[in-house]
Amino acid sequence: MTFIDDFSDDGKNSILVFRQSKVPVFQNKVYSSNIEALQAPVADVELVQSDVSGFIFNKVFNPKLMQYDVNYQNEQANSVYFRKHLRSVLDLLYSLGLKGKKVIEVGCGKGVFFDLMLNEGIDCWGFDPTYEGNNPRINKDYFSEKFNDINADVIIMRHTLEHIPKPFSFIHTIAMANNYKGYLYVEVPTFDWIVEKRAFWDIFYEHCNYFTEQSLGLMFNNAVTGNLFGGQYIYLREAYSPLWGFLFGWTLFLVIQSGTIAAVAVGFARYLGVLFPAVSPKTWMVAPIALGSKYAVSLSVQQFTGIVMVLFLTFLNTLGVRLGKLIQNIFTTAKTLALLGLIFLGVFVAHNHAAIADNLSQLWAIRNPVGIEPGANFFRQFLPTITAASGAFGLIVAFGVAQVGSLFSSDAWNNIGFTAAELKNPKRDVALSMAFGTLIVTALYVLANLAYLCALPLAQIQNAPDDRVATAALEAIFGPAGALMMAGAIIVSTFGCNNGLILAGARVPYAMAHDKLFFAGMAKLNTRGVPATALVFQGLWVAVLITLRTRNVDAAGTVTYGNLYSNLLDYVVFSVLIFYVLTVAGVMVLRWKRPNADRPYRTFLYPVLPVLYIVLASAILCVLLFYRTQTAWPGLVIVLLGVPVYWLWSRRAARSRA
Repeated sequence: MTFIDDFSDDGKNSILVFRQSKVPVFQNKVYSSNIEALQAPVADVELVQSDVSGFIFNKVFNPKLMQYDVNYQNEQANSVYFRKHLRSVLDLLYSLGLKGKKVIEVGCGKGVFFDLMLNEGIDCWGFDPTYEGNNPRINKDYFSEKFNDINADVIIMRHTLEHIPKPFSFIHTIAMANNYKGYLYVEVPTFDWIVEKRAFWDIFYEHCNYFTEQSLGLMFNNAVTGNLFGGQYIYLREAYSPLWGFLFGWTLFLVIQSGTIAAVAVGFARYLGVLFPAVSPKTWMVAPIALGSKYAVSLSVQQFTGIVMVLFLTFLNTLGVRLGKLIQNIFTTAKTLALLGLIFLGVFVAHNHAAIADNLSQLWAIRNPVGIEPGANFFRQFLPTITAASGAFGLIVAFGVAQVGSLFSSDAWNNIGFTAAELKNPKRDVALSMAFGTLIVTALYVLANLAYLCALPLAQIQNAPDDRVATAALEAIFGPAGALMMAGAIIVSTFGCNNGLILAGARVPYAMAHDKLFFAGMAKLNTRGVPATALVFQGLWVAVLITLRTRNVDAAGTVTYGNLYSNLLDYVVFSVLIFYVLTVAGVMVLRWKRPNADRPYRTFLYPVLPVLYIVLASAILCVLLFYRTQTAWPGLVIVLLGVPVYWLWSRRAARSRA
């Protein structure tokens, strides 16, 4: 397995944060005379911080100098304040469910905290090769796989990791020794506190590592759970079981993220064809080859353009997070300004008084309703063909079907969670990013529709060529030039959108691979600190999806081909809604399973809002399954296919750990 040590401990990707020469090697060693103390060994401290992980370490640390003997004394048990601290630690562990659990303390030193736990009746075992006492429950050895029969529920490491040159790999070793089970409590000095208090006297040679909240969170995700990124994947796994986390990652890779990237890439190529007609869906590089009666594979210039766009962005994202972030910021700003310009023009500059009067006078009227029939012959036996004017049931069905586009437009709201370990303050930034991102997208979506209603009568909106309502609105304002302007804006929008999707999407299969639940090659980071292999696999699978076509034969025997764009959209929405329901329900499950867990963010209007979301999303799922069966059932089948795949991967992982 490849860990962050592989690219952070050589200092190549690091910046200097502190330097001090001739620091005593031992802080707590007792010498017999003044002369002996003055002759004590000294060494340099040169703290550097990885610009990828935030991990801080002494670049010039020499572990060979650390020769502890009986003259080394770091005992604090006689301090009243220190004993109060130990009591507070034990109380914290009790609040997290320590009672009744089997505990291992790694690096228990003199055994003070261990004795405190033992006196409380806790079933505990200790490991420390430097232990000098005679407690039979403390092994004078390192905790390793030869002790894996203990199977602790909780592993405690207090002020141990800062002495370990490779803490990430060390945590992984501890996890393997405990069969990848249980919880881990770690107590380490924090560099954040040292900087805030200007307490640079707390930097000394024995501590080869210093931790920040970012790097500590990164380490836990990497070593204990077996992954570095993961976002929603980890959340579902913790709330339910590893199976549900795997099913999300499996579906995300095959359909949700990859299908969205493919659909956006096809949209990019389609609008590029408005500016450059040579990018045509009918100019074949590989003519359609039938795959049965319903599907085909082909490569048109339009498809090729979409594939090139995906592979180009994939390559750029292998060069590091900073470049991907720069591209994202530029194109997000550009497309947001373009959309705001469209809204301003439609509402304030070129609004159509006749269209406004017509639309507002019949604001709640159902006009030109389209029939919606059940999606399979079996459902037609007991479900009617309806329209939005068919009463409450018809309105519900029409509303559910209409949500496909709006849900698709805001689908990436949760992608920030996939890269949480790369944020400086994930506890704050993840929740704020999701909340403000969703609110901004929703506001822009509503305002854009308001602009359309101000510029076009409803009939023109309903019958816009190829559903290009924004293009129709700009054509109404600027004439034929409006189509070219809109095409340019959408090219910018789709390019930036896919950059973000590609950047975030590869993090989940990377996390699964670290859990040994996906291809091992995806569990690697390149020298730029990004999961390049997972990015490449993702890009290649998206390319396959883009080449797949739908094959339709009419009554006269004429064959026409679609590009799976609308089908992919429906697949994505149905599949992703399943996991959104599970995710929101997971909030309540975790409240029940971990009532005392730290919750930096409290769910708004809990539990009313989560329950309302679950009910509405489940209703849309039912509508899509019954009335859009042909595109909904493939998404469900893909999810269910993940069950035997999980069984195979988990058995393989268990054998590799045996």
